[in-house]
Amino acid sequence: MRKIIEFFGLPGAGKSTVCSGWLERGGSARFDVFSRGDLFLWWKKIGLFTKLKVFFSFSLRAPTIAKLIFTLDKKSISSGKKIIWIFWFSSKLDHYISTTDGDLYVFDQLYLQDVWSILVDNPAEKGEWVHKILEALLVRMPIYYEAFYFSVEPSIAASRVYSRTRGTSRFDAMQLDEIRSSFHRHASLFDLIKSNCPSGIFIHNASSLSSVGDDGEDLTGFEVLLGEEKRENE
Repeated sequence: MRKIIEFFGLPGAGKSTVCSGWLERGGSARFDVFSRGDLFLWWKKIGLFTKLKVFFSFSLRAPTIAKLIFTLDKKSISSGKKIIWIFWFSSKLDHYISTTDGDLYVFDQLYLQDVWSILVDNPAEKGEWVHKILEALLVRMPIYYEAFYFSVEPSIAASRVYSRTRGTSRFDAMQLDEIRSSFHRHASLFDLIKSNCPSGIFIHNASSLSSVGDDGEDLTGFEVLLGEEKRENE
């Protein structure tokens, strides 16, 4: 069965490191590996998925192929007064998958990472919102969807993010203590997402995989797990 794997979690958790490790050592030959970078620029240029293997992240608010506002109980999901746009690009994703012969597509951040970002500054009634959002985004996916949460100590992730700011990150204007505090507040979102995920969408905690290292090299165990037909929702 064809399937999509998504990596999601706090910034600095190691998602891109793992993908980069696969690409650098040629391990991606068995997978199609993506982050989401250049999706907007790439669509603007050619309008279709290509054989490019890796993209880099883009802003949730960039004007891409389509956008949806979810209104639940007559309330728009928002951060303060700013509407949060959820980008819907499954039609292009479906097009790409239907024109390739791959069985496994690994994304460094996709739908669940967007949901994570949306929830960060939203009010309390999150459970119902999460379920409805995930249902809208995922249940219509034509192939098997699985996600791996990259768990990391918030203080460690904050230090990594603080050390790599280069003037283009939303964290650039924040002090280390501010980033650390923010990450500690949002660390529990994984449990919220997992407990409200629709039936048929499987979420695992990647922190239990000892082969996922900071160097992005010792990934054999993780590759084996990705290739297995695991169906339990751990």
